[in-house]
Amino acid sequence: MWFNTNFNFSFYNPSTIDTHSFFGIFFHMNFEDKLKRLEEIVHLLEDEKTPLEEALKLFEEGNALFKELKAYLKKAEEKIEILMKDQMGTLTTDEDEEVS
Repeated sequence: MWFNTNFNFSFYNPSTIDTHSFFGIFFHMNFEDKLKRLEEIVHLLEDEKTPLEEALKLFEEGNALFKELKAYLKKAEEKIEILMKDQMGTLTTDEDEEVS
């Protein structure tokens, strides 16, 4: 594989990176890496020492990650629902419990 899937964001300084080209690396990150990066962004945004310009770039990055993670979870939920449906088309979560 020609790209590294183990990204380390400790070097990341949003004020030095063009965010439009930077978001392209999200394509190569797995769900857990994206979630970890989003958590890092939240901590940075909660820090009162983060300059406004940097906070805006972090917010933009975090918002893009949030949308990707939300879409992934929605697809996963849909797959689980398909797998959980019985032959009659009824969604079951347990042998004794049915969800309509």
